[in-house]
Amino acid sequence: ELLQKDLLRSIAWCEVSFEFLDEGEEFGSQIRISLEEMLVKIEHLKETFNAQQQIKNGIKIALIGSVNAGKSSLFNALLKQKRAIVTDIPGTTRDVIEAGMYYKGNYWTLTDTAGLRTTNDSIEQEGIRRSCEEAHKADIILLVHDSSRATSSAEKVIYDDMCKNYEKKIIYIYSKADLPQGENISREGSNALTLSVSDKTSLDFLMTTIDEKIAALFAVLDSPFLLNKRHYGVLLHLEQKITALMPLLKEPIHYEIVSYHLQDALTTLSELTGKSISEAALDLVFKEFCVGK
Repeated sequence: ELLQKDLLRSIAWCEVSFEFLDEGEEFGSQIRISLEEMLVKIEHLKETFNAQQQIKNGIKIALIGSVNAGKSSLFNALLKQKRAIVTDIPGTTRDVIEAGMYYKGNYWTLTDTAGLRTTNDSIEQEGIRRSCEEAHKADIILLVHDSSRATSSAEKVIYDDMCKNYEKKIIYIYSKADLPQGENISREGSNALTLSVSDKTSLDFLMTTIDEKIAALFAVLDSPFLLNKRHYGVLLHLEQKITALMPLLKEPIHYEIVSYHLQDALTTLSELTGKSISEAALDLVFKEFCVGK
């Protein structure tokens, strides 16, 4: 509706400029500014669509952390099945393992990744590179620390780098709460969770925390309605029409031609809103315009 109002106002400016051209009343610059603002709004809606499609296809949740931090155990616990191999040998997970699940109407794509550490093993190095890629692609990162031991200086560098790059999408997790706790553990994040995969209460709390993080993702989209593919196609068509119209707003401006193209863009927009433009709506905008003038 905001786009519709912008177009209606531009049409009003155009019609008045055409009617009172001889009196020196022109609003070409206002029309140009209004259309430029429309293109910015359209770009925002396109970004919203891309984010919505990504969420609809599955919220990507990556489990990232040092070797033997308990990522695979947590991965299996969240899925309630054994998908990843779990051993006490550091570096057991060498490749990315993916699995999906539904929770409260949303589809989650969980990704278990290779442990982050410095290594000369070429296969393990490739797994770590892929872990970093998954962190970048993820909507949410479960950054897993082993709370049963102190973090080494090399691990701290890796964790700090993750926090620096992806702080907004990280949920900090300190695993292995059922084991004796390590000394001098620096706990990152004011809302860090301490849990054990054998403790249902702490796992349920993690699930709730992830769900709240997903709700925040939807809130950030800041869109009054969810776009579908047909809406997106109409939006692209509208963007093309407005972009093609911009060169016509260079002096000398032929307002009758500009008005024709604005009306055409308005017809395209009505496909998106599902509302036809009545003469009463046009009259209302003209009255607003005249009162403001």
